[in-house]
Amino acid sequence: MRVIFFLILGLFWLVPPSWAQEDMGVYRIAGVTVDVTAASATVARDHALMQAQRSAFTLLLERLGAGGQQAKASDEALAALVQAFEIQNEHTAGLRYTGLFSIQFKPPAVRQWLGTLGVKYTENRARPLVVLPIVKSKEKATLWEDLTPWRSAWMNSEKNTGLVPFIVPAGDLEDIAIISTAEALSGKVEALEALRQKYEAGGVLVAVLDVTSSVPEDDALGEKGEGVIMARRYDETGEAKDLDRLPIAWGTLAGRGDVLAGTLRPLSQQLEAAWRATNKVPSGAVATLPVDVNVPTLAAWAQIKQKLTQVPVVASAQIVSMTRGLVHIELGFRGELASLSSAVAEQGLTLEQGAGGGWLLR
Repeated sequence: MRVIFFLILGLFWLVPPSWAQEDMGVYRIAGVTVDVTAASATVARDHALMQAQRSAFTLLLERLGAGGQQAKASDEALAALVQAFEIQNEHTAGLRYTGLFSIQFKPPAVRQWLGTLGVKYTENRARPLVVLPIVKSKEKATLWEDLTPWRSAWMNSEKNTGLVPFIVPAGDLEDIAIISTAEALSGKVEALEALRQKYEAGGVLVAVLDVTSSVPEDDALGEKGEGVIMARRYDETGEAKDLDRLPIAWGTLAGRGDVLAGTLRPLSQQLEAAWRATNKVPSGAVATLPVDVNVPTLAAWAQIKQKLTQVPVVASAQIVSMTRGLVHIELGFRGELASLSSAVAEQGLTLEQGAGGGWLLR
């Protein structure tokens, strides 16, 4: 939990809002693979880095809902948008270089670049999803009992990146008591809701790897296995939505982990596409609006601030001063005032102009 300290000097100042830090997860692209052959291994490595940046930028724009714009960025402009890169794995053989990269982009720089193009995009994050990875074989269905390769793939993934972060439960006694494998498969509403509330999540994703068609008798996830991934998302209301089925196959036991891990990206992309559909952010510069917020307690202000983080058009909420029962903020937003009013209303807030011309948030 993030702790906020106030300095009492007649005014109260707030450190930058929490979503400023969460931006980094949205603008991080992990697991980018490159394979380059050039005149030398050194040249191949240099070319691979640029290729990784270009591939990561394409994935980032798709995540933000601005796909198709990547060709408009020159190599020099693209390099200026990159904050850091991490080589997760690399190998050189003769003139060939292969590597696995993670690229961190600069949120303000990418926003400015998209703003110059007049492109609408989405960077507001959904509340995390609790993921229940289940392996269903001919003999049984497994959720908590064993650490399956399917569960390991989720646990080892970059869960806090993207527009829809994930929580993979540890499977402690409380988790097991809340929901069983059979209840997760059948979509028992009460159990799913109890699990969602425990983790304060936005929903639950039941991700089933069905390997009932696999050939091996001793190990359904053994060599030359195959299966299909069927995922169903349950939201806060209990409404269920099926994701597209993903058939998979691995030719060797050694490649099984990579194949399973590789399926997580298309699943994430489906979830993010659904989120973007209702959370499009207007393009353009961030405007600021002085707003007074009536709050009886600091706890009430914390609740309102949390609601503001769920408003796609809101970029920031900087406290200017606080007095008893009133917080004065500078509200940063994109788009028109009418859109801002409608967006905050969806979070149960009312933004209105007072008799004196000032703006009030209730």
